[in-house]
Order: sequence, then C-alpha cells, then structure tokens
Amino acid sequence: MSVAVLGLGLVLLRCGSSDEPGGSGSGGGGAAGAGTAGAGGGHAGSNTAGAPHAGSGTAGGSTAGSPAGGAAGASEAGAGGDDIGAGGDDIGAGGAPVELTLGFVLNSQILPTPANPRAVDLDGNGVADNAYQALVTGLTNLGYPEQSVADAESAAGRGLQLARLTVKDSNLVQSAGTILDLARAVTHASPDFGGSGTFAVDGTALSATLPGAIAAGAVTTTAVQIGEKPQKVLLRLPFAVAVDVPVSVFSVSAHVAATGLTVGQLNGAIAGTDVDALVPPAIAAQVNTVCPATDTSATCLGVWNTLDVNHDKSVSAEEVRTNSLLKSLLASDVKLFDALGKYAPNPTSLTKDSLSVGIGFTAVKAIITQ
Repeated sequence: MSVAVLGLGLVLLRCGSSDEPGGSGSGGGGAAGAGTAGAGGGHAGSNTAGAPHAGSGTAGGSTAGSPAGGAAGASEAGAGGDDIGAGGDDIGAGGAPVELTLGFVLNSQILPTPANPRAVDLDGNGVADNAYQALVTGLTNLGYPEQSVADAESAAGRGLQLARLTVKDSNLVQSAGTILDLARAVTHASPDFGGSGTFAVDGTALSATLPGAIAAGAVTTTAVQIGEKPQKVLLRLPFAVAVDVPVSVFSVSAHVAATGLTVGQLNGAIAGTDVDALVPPAIAAQVNTVCPATDTSATCLGVWNTLDVNHDKSVSAEEVRTNSLLKSLLASDVKLFDALGKYAPNPTSLTKDSLSVGIGFTAVKAIITQ
C-alpha cells in the first residue's frame, strides 16, 4: 500500500470521529409514514363493531386508532400506545383478528462484510448484488472502520430510521396484508433505545409504505415488479463520512416480536447520479475540515498527495470524483431503471445506472409522533 493511500485512510479515520453530520440532505419526499403516520390515522385501530382500538405508539401518543371504535371489547391504548388496551385482547366481539400497529426505531445499522455480504439479485442475472459491501470493505482495509461511523451516528441520534408495522393478526407469527412504513426520524440527541423512547417523524424526508406478509415470525415486503417505480427512503450511510442518500427500496425482511425487530435486512439501490452529486462533496468537505491548509502533519500531506491534484492544499468534489481509488469504489454496478425511473433491469447493458446496497439492522420498540 502506498504512503499516499495510507494517508487517505488515516485522515478518513480522523473524519470518522467528527461530530459533524457530513453529507447533504436529500429529497423532500412525500408525507412520512404515508398512510400510517399521525395520531389516530393510518392503519391503527378499527371502526368495526367489537374491534378494540389497536394500540399505536407509532401513531402519535397515548391514544391511537380511530376515535370511534366498536362498542364491544373497545379500549384505548395506554401511554406508549403499542399494546392492546385491557379488555381488548386479540379478538373482537365478532371473532375477527385485530389489526395492530407497532412502532420501532432502528437502533443499529449493520454494514455488509465479505462473510455476510447481505446481497440479493437486483438485476435478474442470477448473481447477488451489493457493491456497497465492496466499498465498505475497501475503506475498512485502508484503516477506516466504516462500522464505527454507522455506530456513532446511531448513538448520536442522527439519521435514524423509524418503522411502523401494521399486521392483520396480532400473534405476529402468520399475517397476510402486512404494511411496513419507513420514515426518517428528526435528529434526536441521546436517543432512548430502551423500548419506550419517543421519536418524531421528519416530514421533509423521503418515506415508503411497503406491503408484505409475516410468515413463521418473519416479515418480508413484496418484491418490486418490472414496470413499477420503487419507493425511496433517505438513509444515512458511511462513505468514509456519513452521507444522507436516497435509496430505492427493493426488499426488507426481519424477524418480528412486539419488542423489536432482529435479523433485519434492507436491499436497494442508489442512483449513480445521486452518488455523484452527494458523496464526493461530503468527502471533500470533511477532508478540508480535518486538514486545513495550515496543517503540516504527515497525514494531511499524504491526503493532499493523493487527492489535491492542483496542489492548493484544498480538496474539491471534482478531485474526489477523479481519484482512481474512490472512483472505482463509488462506481455504479447495475442497470435497473428506464427513463421514467421504473424498474427495468438489464444485466447485459454496459451502461450501469445504480450502486447496489444491502445493509442489516435491528430495531427496538418506540413511540413515534408526527
């Protein structure tokens, strides 16, 4: 490994300890948690006679569900709103399963590794895709632990994802017609991951409402079909520094319990144009913060030798884009979309349009407010 490349790895390691959020926000998308966000709204609760109010900590506060619930077996959820109220149990007077909405916050983001690449076949060529795993591994091998950046962002309450899970049958073992809503949380310093923390939805960020089903205690969202336009969420991912990027979601799965989600995995893709617009400026800005022109340390001299093409002791986004190492790590690897942004995979195309992404996660019970 050259001294210059090692210098890049060392300064990026220093970048990882920064409290700066890094990266640009992206996407002002539709209403967060579409269809399920908001007090008393969405999927929580039922107007059918005899159905209890489904507790919905995800729907904003201690009273969730429709305000005019059934006469028999009706009760309001207590503080936190995730549990069925006393007397409601699992079956209403009519004997039908209760629709239940649970709220979660993703408390850990688990990055892919060579041992667990967290890849799926996105373009239909029979080969699992996750170019983000190669990027994570490449930077980690340079002495920059990407997982540490992800852990630090979660601990600081930056870029947290919220999940609302609405099920037709509250036993959480088998349930058709499941809805998983994903939304960005407002930055929340010192987040409470103890199971009763309150988190607000960032209504300006991209959100997704994903249909699916629970089978054998695991939820899986419905696969995106050719001709459909995948929904997007705003994820905060490490790219040497943490960057907010819009990700088209193709699949989400997790083991389900009322207290949390485990063995979670999200797979999708970032448009190459978004990678180019968002990641190099974020890297350049962080490098310039850590290595001002007055810094004469060996680390910063190594970074300038690697990235500072015009030798002005400042790194531009274009200099990041044209660096051979970073260019290869950030390159698109799959062709997934047509001109309208609809899913139209073409594995034989020489023109790739997206960077494939797959990450793991866990989530804990949470109270979600609008």
